[in-house]
Amino acid sequence: MVELERSRKLLSDFGLSTAAELLDVRLEEAIQHEMTYATFLCGLLDMEEQERNENVIYLGPPLISILFEKYSTKNGA
Repeated sequence: MVELERSRKLLSDFGLSTAAELLDVRLEEAIQHEMTYATFLCGLLDMEEQERNENVIYLGPPLISILFEKYSTKNGA
């Protein structure tokens, strides 16, 4: 399983930590459901995207306007 370990390391090196962590589970699912390579890859990347979207900090209008005012006055705008 040298390829599996290398794939996990590459995913991690590329900053795709969720995909690296879920690689074994997703591969097992792909085998069980006879997924195509493209379907497997898309599912793995979807999980990565979902995890990243859950970790996004929302800067609502009040905070954005405060930051805009602070930095626009510093720059003489």
